Order: sequence, then structure tokens, then C-alpha cells
Amino acid sequence: MPNKKNMKKMYIVKLADFLFNNGKKMSGGELAQHLNRNNITADNDEIYIENGRGIFTMINATYRWLNEMGLEEERKKFPFVFVEQNGELAWDK
Repeated sequence: MPNKKNMKKMYIVKLADFLFNNGKKMSGGELAQHLNRNNITADNDEIYIENGRGIFTMINATYRWLNEMGLEEERKKFPFVFVEQNGELAWDK
């Protein structure tokens, strides 16, 4: 059975896939709002702070996890959907 962290990463990957396939983007703050609204908490069981370090750490950890798991197709799409408010890529923070 997948652990909580990996389940959260897969959720984010599926969301990224949906966004990519529909030509959409989401900021780190919007991702934080979405996860909080859907009761998907940070590793310490606290809510994500919009544009806080925790949400960008989660984006980066998910990208690295995709790379480690060899999920090349998902990895290629992932960086282009999560952006800063100004449109810069957020995954490499």
C-alpha cells in the first residue's frame, strides 16, 4: 500500500497531467489552496501556506520523485504547469 507522501505525490502528478493536457497552469499558492480545500495536508499534518516554502518543497520533491521512479512522461509535463504568480517555473525552487 502506498504511503501518505507517495499518495500525495501521485495526486499532484495527476493534477499536473490534467492541467498539462488542458493547456492550464497553476501557481504554488493556487496548489496550496487546492490541497488545503481537499484536506490534503503537509507532512506535519498542517495546512499549506500559500506561496510558503512548504508548497514549493512539495512541488520539488514530487518532481524529483518522478525522476527517481523513472516516470519520464509525467516528468516531462510536470515542470510546465506549476508556476510562480509571475509565470516563472516553480518546481526548481
